[in-house]
Amino acid sequence: MTGDDLIRLEREVQALVDAAMECIRSDLTLAARHARRARRLADRAGSDLAIGQSERVLGHVQLLAGRARRALPHYEAAQLAFAELPAERAATAVAMLQALAYASRYARAFEVAADALSYFDSVGDTLRAARVRANLANALHRQDRLAEARVEYERALAVLEREGSPQDVAIVYRNFGVCLMGLLDFDAAQTLYARARTVFESNALTSLISEVELNQTYLLGRQGYLREALVTYRRLRDDLPEALGFELGHCLLDQADFLLHAGLWTDARLAASRAGETFARLQAGFERGKAHLLEGWSLVRLGQLREARGHLQDARRRLRQEPNRNWQALAQLAWSEWYEADGQLAAAYRAAVDADSGLASPERVAEIRHRRLRLALALPARSQPTVWLRNAMQSADVPPGLRVAYARRSPNVSAEAAEETARAALAHYDAARNAQANVHLRRAFVDAHEYDLRQCFRALRRPEDRLMTALRLKQLALAELRESPESAPPDPQLTALRAAWGQASGDARARLEADISARWREWRQALESQSWPSLTLPTVPPDACVIELLADDGALFAFTISPGAEVREVRLGSVREWRDLARYLRLQLTRRDGAAPDQARRLLAALGERLGPIVPPPGTAVAIAPDRTLGVVPWHAIPVEAEPWGERGPLTLIPSAALAVAPTPRVPANDPPCVVAAPDAMAPEIQREADAIARMFGVTVRRAFRPDAVGEPRFLHLAAHGIAREDHPLLSAMRLGEGELSVFDVLQNRLRAPLATLSGCSTGVSSGMDTSDASGFIEAFLVAGTPRVVASLWDVHDAAAVVWMEAFYAALAESPVHAAFATANRTCREQFPHPQHWAAFAVFGPVFSDDGAVGPHRVTMPQE
Repeated sequence: MTGDDLIRLEREVQALVDAAMECIRSDLTLAARHARRARRLADRAGSDLAIGQSERVLGHVQLLAGRARRALPHYEAAQLAFAELPAERAATAVAMLQALAYASRYARAFEVAADALSYFDSVGDTLRAARVRANLANALHRQDRLAEARVEYERALAVLEREGSPQDVAIVYRNFGVCLMGLLDFDAAQTLYARARTVFESNALTSLISEVELNQTYLLGRQGYLREALVTYRRLRDDLPEALGFELGHCLLDQADFLLHAGLWTDARLAASRAGETFARLQAGFERGKAHLLEGWSLVRLGQLREARGHLQDARRRLRQEPNRNWQALAQLAWSEWYEADGQLAAAYRAAVDADSGLASPERVAEIRHRRLRLALALPARSQPTVWLRNAMQSADVPPGLRVAYARRSPNVSAEAAEETARAALAHYDAARNAQANVHLRRAFVDAHEYDLRQCFRALRRPEDRLMTALRLKQLALAELRESPESAPPDPQLTALRAAWGQASGDARARLEADISARWREWRQALESQSWPSLTLPTVPPDACVIELLADDGALFAFTISPGAEVREVRLGSVREWRDLARYLRLQLTRRDGAAPDQARRLLAALGERLGPIVPPPGTAVAIAPDRTLGVVPWHAIPVEAEPWGERGPLTLIPSAALAVAPTPRVPANDPPCVVAAPDAMAPEIQREADAIARMFGVTVRRAFRPDAVGEPRFLHLAAHGIAREDHPLLSAMRLGEGELSVFDVLQNRLRAPLATLSGCSTGVSSGMDTSDASGFIEAFLVAGTPRVVASLWDVHDAAAVVWMEAFYAALAESPVHAAFATANRTCREQFPHPQHWAAFAVFGPVFSDDGAVGPHRVTMPQE
């Protein structure tokens, strides 16, 4: 081959490489075709430069296709060909670093980065040196070396903002923002994301805009703005472009982590599963291990231990291949939870020890250490690591609840001293909870400190003190949310600014973004500067009683609060017996085979016998705060002295005694009743029921429902099929025509009506019977401004529901809600004697009005 032939081949290779790079972002298939042809010509030319260039572009093709491991042989071949060409070798390092990081070859990544930086610094090429530093920061970030990564991100960004392309700057913004969140510097992360979005929009980088929205949603969740994060995430999740690749997978991992810690275990599992599918397609073993870990962890929380075990085993295998000690420690922490849920306490403790000996990230160290300490205290005395326990308890960061548990178990500590330790722990708990910035953080704080509160409950001896601890366990979030600006509709000024932003462009849009950010901060600061209501016992008026139930340490306790704030504690027996009775009763009440009512009646009678010590005299208004361990119980149907409890006087269900006498808003109710119906195959009689009610009051049945457009109706009646999410009621919904009315939708609007009736299947099952108050339909309506709610406890028989509802509304014209409720039960029982049919509905809300009078708000009906 002549010299001219060699020059011609090298030029052809260069032209093909240039053509491949020109179309590599828009047509990866064409770029791959150009790159393969260039590689063949390079072999003919026998030129190191041509071989290196063609191998490098082949690596780029594989990397952009999401196949980092397949890209590496091409980059290594290019580096070998460029052995005598340091400039080309350094240029190859920029993308090669990314592939090495994704393939978890960190030692080689740092070696390549050092070589490239040495060259670029020597020739003063600050732009490409910054690109290397950005990818080096990504590699450090993947190893959770966040402080080191931050330094490299800052050095890279200082140059790229001045000299780089929009893509360079935007990608560093995105990754640096995630790093800052890991360092808990949320303000800096928000600033970066705002700047990144501006760059993305001005350059029409649509997929990266979706990615920023996901990361900002994750940021909202990390800051405790749970409602906003969940609403936004729900909107984004199903519309994510698959082309995001690694970015999509990482965003889904972040979401799964946030959702898991927020208690949304089903959604955490879905996000982790989708992340796993993304990383499987991209052959990213490390990220796939993370996804399996989070999915397995979610399944543990859901109680699906067999399926969880498979995911955790796969995660452990994959994560062991990585030098990331943080994720290995988290895998052991997840296994510790699995063993504990499976009843293997010793194995759970050993896994916690292994997690504690790892190198977890700083924000995880305390969580792991405290779990190990709690499990050590739960071990039998002969198995406890006595010396380690004694030394560990000397640490200043031991949670107060663990100090109480240690005091209770120590033979050298008196009951009085343990009680004083519990009082100090509660004071510490209250101060820490009051410092939380918003309602959602405060609710999460309760969940995170349930163990501490239960230890205090067991150490205290006075009924009043134990009840106050039970109220802390049941949470104040609902009562707080009713009085909080967070329960108000979205800020109108912020809404107007967002609407204007949607119509603007260019500089005007940028100015509006700045205004939106400023208004958002101002609004949030106003919310976070509020004072919170203090925890006090309700003042119960004459002829009334509040009953708080709490299951703890295998027993069910009842606290009755009588006029004068007199508190009496009664131990009602074994939780297992109560739970079994409640479970058998639910089976009888939800059967569809037309079974006789005798068995249900016997179970209700058995519950009534056990309730004897706490049932007040006839005519007493009773508010019951059930415990979640009992499941769904129709308390109003339990026989007391041969008559249903609900017919002896007003009886309502409430999430907690703290809400029993909470002030209820005065509702003008100036607008006509609002009746909405959405029949479907699962509830075909809904239309008949709604038509009958609408005829009574001369209104038209609506097919759709907008919470922000109903005004202040005299009552609100929603007849639809309910979709209950028992893992977390925030996602419960009612089907209304083509759409759904979710708990989110209710919480975001003020529904001011004296009464709301939810005539759907299982609309009341996510009420205060679990500890996640303000998260089910009942709590959502109470928070939105509706003082009384009637809802179903199980799937309702349609024909019986029609009879019940017609009797209820007919009686409501002349009677208060509790009297109309009792009338409806009697009327329905005459035609449908099975409790499954007549006892399906219950009344929810405070039993006392704000002026202290017994009885709920009365609904004034039009006269014939």
